[in-house]
Amino acid sequence: MELNDLIEGFYEEQRVLGDYPGLSIAIQLGPKKTFLKNYGTCNKHQKVNSNTIFRIGSLTKIFTAVLLLQARDSKLCSLDDSIVKYLSSASTKGLHKDFNRITIRQIVSHLSGLPREAPFDYWRTRDFPDRQQFLRCLNSVKPVYPPLHMGKYSNLGYALLGIILENIYGKDYFEILEEKIIIPLNLRETGFYKDKKYRKNYANGFEKENNKIVKRSFTSDLKSLAPAGGMYSSILDLMIFLNIHTGTSQKPQILCQTSIQEMQNPMWISSDFRSSVCMGWWACPVSGLKLLYHGGSINSFSSFMGLVPQLRLCVIFLANMRCDYNRLINNIIGFSKKIDLNSVEAKMVNAEEDATRYAGNYLSPIGDTFYIKNKGHLLFLRKKGDPKVKIELIHTDENVFLMRDGFLCGEELRFHFSDDGMCEFFFAGSMKFINKIIM
Repeated sequence: MELNDLIEGFYEEQRVLGDYPGLSIAIQLGPKKTFLKNYGTCNKHQKVNSNTIFRIGSLTKIFTAVLLLQARDSKLCSLDDSIVKYLSSASTKGLHKDFNRITIRQIVSHLSGLPREAPFDYWRTRDFPDRQQFLRCLNSVKPVYPPLHMGKYSNLGYALLGIILENIYGKDYFEILEEKIIIPLNLRETGFYKDKKYRKNYANGFEKENNKIVKRSFTSDLKSLAPAGGMYSSILDLMIFLNIHTGTSQKPQILCQTSIQEMQNPMWISSDFRSSVCMGWWACPVSGLKLLYHGGSINSFSSFMGLVPQLRLCVIFLANMRCDYNRLINNIIGFSKKIDLNSVEAKMVNAEEDATRYAGNYLSPIGDTFYIKNKGHLLFLRKKGDPKVKIELIHTDENVFLMRDGFLCGEELRFHFSDDGMCEFFFAGSMKFINKIIM
């Protein structure tokens, strides 16, 4: 089945269920293989397009996490400092004693033990606390668990990170976001409701009521909660931002590679090993690989952003109606499995004669012989004298593959050809393997 058929089938299934008036979905494998589809309507008279602006809810948290790592890399803070260090003395007066033990890193990775929400009824009233109201409420907040006890999602924690960023830079959160991420990446449809320029091409939200889809207006400024879930964006802007996390971006690198990797490393793993918490990301295993993801659900909008770093696979989903969060995640994970194992690999090296170009016996720098053999359109790396070594190679670009597992798991193999079309050698990471035919 073609990838396009999978996307069409996915949307048609949801449309029949009546769950998605409008949907944007983007899937990318490497820097050149991108599938982008838009469906339905963003309002009464306008169809969804790639520039349609949706509320992205808690995907905002990944932007906030990036801002914190940027500040750390600029030596403006330490992720292991107590958060109390970055709050005024007036704000810390009367705080529960456990606040002194809570660090920036613990909040970014949802390990602070803080409650999910601040002590306000804002999701019902749509009246969100401003900065001063939020700070005044902190002395009534008691952590639910001690720090590092377990992963516990906290909007309150990310709102607190926004205030910490403002205190570090002496600027409003949105000013920091614009300066550090939006302008460098040239994100044209990303921001907050209070900026009128982001209201053009804006998707209206819809909800089900008595089995009918009705328009819902939710345009509140989340104020102090904005760093936890207040942003708007488009599918194109989110793809640019997500590419920063896979190393495939053509834009300025706003975060160094070691910090990107740090964000993606588990900070806490569930007892059944089925999920883990990273910095801004959640993670779970898919087909033996790590899927990093985050979802968002804010009143009449749903969003999902996921990536598989080893394949440089990105998936983004934006809809202007709420949906079952678990069903959304399960659909995307299942869809990612199909892309990984069936659809994209077959499309990218889709003829046996293409794969045979790379086959041969290659000598490693330390004298070991490796075979590259094809089975149909698939390629495998094997080691002479060691039948246990059979590593599948994932084609990501012209003459470029990724090792799915093995001694150089996740690293690129780059093949070099002579003018007459013979493969002379390949690099695996920094190691050069020479074709024995030319020796």
